[in-house]
Amino acid sequence: MLKFGLLGYPASYSLSAVMFKAAFKATGLGGSYEIIPTPPADFPATVEKLVIAGYGGVNITTPLKSNAYEIADKRSAEAQKLGAANLLLFNADGSLEAHNTDVVGISTAIHSRDWQINGGQALILGGGGAAKAAIIALVTTGVSAIYAATRKTAAVKEWLRATGYLSKSTEIIPLAWKERYKALAAGKNILLINATTLGWHKEDEFPLDPELAFNLQYVLDLNYPARNRWLHSLKDKVTDCQDGLRVLLYQGTAGFRIFTGVEAPAEEMWEALEEAHR
Repeated sequence: MLKFGLLGYPASYSLSAVMFKAAFKATGLGGSYEIIPTPPADFPATVEKLVIAGYGGVNITTPLKSNAYEIADKRSAEAQKLGAANLLLFNADGSLEAHNTDVVGISTAIHSRDWQINGGQALILGGGGAAKAAIIALVTTGVSAIYAATRKTAAVKEWLRATGYLSKSTEIIPLAWKERYKALAAGKNILLINATTLGWHKEDEFPLDPELAFNLQYVLDLNYPARNRWLHSLKDKVTDCQDGLRVLLYQGTAGFRIFTGVEAPAEEMWEALEEAHR
């Protein structure tokens, strides 16, 4: 039997197992998928145990994406752009192969909504791997400017320089976290992407005050709590707002192909996600 899983800390919130189990059932591959909460200190030992146990690979979530990238023997081009991995493939020769499906997940989710963002502007909240993936995804969509508001401004600027994204035709403007409202004042018809973890828990502060959410057209929150208070507070202020469930789906369909070499049953995976998310 094929064996896969998800490593992260925390990880119990994830719906990845629901999605992958539906995919294995639909394709008849007979695989299993397990959620494995893994603190960073336990990550190398956990990966080693899973390799020995015959796992074929694992998905990776916060805060282990950099760890997964560093531990890998081989790295895909997408993972190299981001310096992070959300999937480790365990090869038959014992090598670990890092992949990242965040970019395809975000870009496909945006295109699936038919949002009219060509020539518009975007504001990305966050400075980690998901925020970087959002920047790469948006560069290919034709937006004219991307504001990236983060508490890691220096690190994001260095990443942009190192990867050459500062020289792209799309203007990318890193901002300090406290300056994120400046982007709203300066722009119009803005696509907002929340790439922070703010919003997973009901006690979290909102990543952006709804009362100050001017000039927004679309909102994509990469989180997908069952009751998203922040998106609910924004729905009357924008043309469309979506949580991260479709991003998870398209990350998953790409990951399934990498894990198994088989085309993913997207419809069955989406139905399982929607049912579990209710």
